[in-house]
Amino acid sequence: MRPPAFNLRNLLLLVGLLMAGVFVANSFVAPPASKLSAVEKLANLKPNFGPANYADALEAVNQQVALANERISRSPSDWLNQESLARASMARFRLTGDYADLAAAQAALDRAEKSTSAGTGPMLTDAVFAASSHKLDRLKQRLNDLDGVVVALQPDNAEALALRGDLNFYTGRYAAALRTYQASAALSDGPGISFRLGRYHQRTGNSDLAIQNFASAAHKTKQRSPMFLSSVWLQVGTVELERGNWENAERYFEKADKAFPGYWLNQAHLTQMRAVRGDIAGARSAYENIANQSGNPEVMDALAALYRLEGNAVQSRYWSGKSAAIWSKRLNLLPEAAYGHAFDHQMLFGSPKVALDLARRNFAARPYGDSAVLLAWAHLANGNPKQAQQVLEPLRQTQWRGAQQHAALAATYAMLGQEDVSAQERDKALAINPNIFDPAAPLIWFGHH
Repeated sequence: MRPPAFNLRNLLLLVGLLMAGVFVANSFVAPPASKLSAVEKLANLKPNFGPANYADALEAVNQQVALANERISRSPSDWLNQESLARASMARFRLTGDYADLAAAQAALDRAEKSTSAGTGPMLTDAVFAASSHKLDRLKQRLNDLDGVVVALQPDNAEALALRGDLNFYTGRYAAALRTYQASAALSDGPGISFRLGRYHQRTGNSDLAIQNFASAAHKTKQRSPMFLSSVWLQVGTVELERGNWENAERYFEKADKAFPGYWLNQAHLTQMRAVRGDIAGARSAYENIANQSGNPEVMDALAALYRLEGNAVQSRYWSGKSAAIWSKRLNLLPEAAYGHAFDHQMLFGSPKVALDLARRNFAARPYGDSAVLLAWAHLANGNPKQAQQVLEPLRQTQWRGAQQHAALAATYAMLGQEDVSAQERDKALAINPNIFDPAAPLIWFGHH
């Protein structure tokens, strides 16, 4: 039986993702539905289409890739067939995290471009790819191409606007990003824009509003797959993680895992919480299973860190060595997409100088808050507090707000000998995330940036 086609609307929703507990007691009386928060209402939503688990979803998308390749073999010059392969490959990347899928999407879109004339071709799909792979120059070009084309479908116009908002957001123009997201919502207020607004508010210091937007995304569509609901729970959990509500974060990660069983990314988020709670052996065993099944280098790095913590240098070097080889391939394949993640590997297992080079490249590719904070940490690791200050102080003048930002400022001013300023920044970091300086905080590998 052929799986349903992975349409552009679903693909665009996934880009928006790039993103309430229920208990039983005899004395518990559920509040009226109107009094329930957006997160609490999530518990009442059920999936109504799509594969029930990771294995089935992967099988379905593999069929889509195979079908697209079959069509290309029959008509390689038809750009619509190339676009279908690009969409299916990006959908598989969302599941696997394998950069080879993103590279396949890029190759298909490049072939499609050669088969089209001006004003035609998969411009919107190409823009989605560019956003997914952090290629902001390509994204800007595709959006400019779209500006010169009359698009009849209002949702497509809305998605083009939303992608313009992404371009603003990842180049540090936060006020412009918010205005553009709101304009997109005015055209077509779907779940994808809710995810984007959730991310915006998460990164600009309004965690409650971020959670509300992530949760409301599930109420804005009748097409709720298990993976989609899982993504909502995962995003809510990352907000709780970043503000130090570790118990809440773990509960939401559990819900994500239950909603879409077998998905390695949910399992990795959940496993790190076991490590944070002190179950190092259990987390290590779980990470090893996930690493073997997924081949994901971030999971391997998290595993290597736990082996190092246990004093097992041999196994730590083994897993960090495996991940290093994968990061090297990814940096060659899609460097912009890999910079920020390979940075984490270098900071713990590699060279501070290499980490600084990656951080500089990452900031040049996407000059926004997260990249700025990583660059500051890299400067500090190389003994350059003045350069870290020069990166962080301009960020303070923007809408970006986060515990890591203030923690980096605290470390910067401590190295500069300005203890009073350092203490003030430390207090600001703790006000956002009371666990930011907890000894277990370095065990958090997923959802922290």
